[in-house]
Amino acid sequence: MCLLSKKRGFDEVDFVKADITNEEEIDRMIKKTIERFRDINILVNNAATRLFDTTLNTSGEEWDFLMKINVKAIFLRSKAVAQIMMEHKHGGKIINISSILAFRSVIKRIPYCTSKAAVSQMTSGFATE
Repeated sequence: MCLLSKKRGFDEVDFVKADITNEEEIDRMIKKTIERFRDINILVNNAATRLFDTTLNTSGEEWDFLMKINVKAIFLRSKAVAQIMMEHKHGGKIINISSILAFRSVIKRIPYCTSKAAVSQMTSGFATE
């Protein structure tokens, strides 16, 4: 995760290495962010992976891995950061990067298209809540 801060006219950048599919590591990443910058005002979920094979050749293990990175990780980070934003009572922005492929199917990309459709729907759901 890349951490950015605007302080006295200078951009500050810091990095935290974490497994974005692991709740404990996400908690550690957020704790380090709060320690360093005291708050979180924006989260951009941009990590993703893809598979390049037909649906019939995609294993359940490959499907699970892609969904873990492309959907579950966004859910976990968004949930954790939204909790901080609510506790600090200032609101904030959570931006989830999806794809036009959320709305169209492409040969050898069905798991990716499905995951991006899930991200789009999850983002709408988060906004509703």
